[in-house]
Amino acid sequence: MKDYFYFSQSGVPTKVPVIIFKKMFSDPILYIPKIKGTDKPNINKDWYVSYYFRSPFTSKMEKFIEKRNINRLKTITNRKKAGNNLRQIRLRLLQDGFNPFKEKLDKQKKCY
Repeated sequence: MKDYFYFSQSGVPTKVPVIIFKKMFSDPILYIPKIKGTDKPNINKDWYVSYYFRSPFTSKMEKFIEKRNINRLKTITNRKKAGNNLRQIRLRLLQDGFNPFKEKLDKQKKCY
């Protein structure tokens, strides 16, 4: 999608295309499963942090899920604390330029 910006420097209006910057990632979200019929968190199902990152190959947003041992904790308060810490850390890394696709490629190279 291109928008156009019109300006006139020499008295003649000119049409200059403006490229809109696409967001590279979404904010990470802590997913907490609920018990059916109630608003209580379910400790028996997996909790995770999810976010979307724009693929450098297809330029579409792809979903990433990270658990990082949140589900080992047995109490709801400890899981919430660990999940929110993971969410904040992941957000800070993404803002600093972290690319999860590079991490995927590095893991694949180590396997071969």
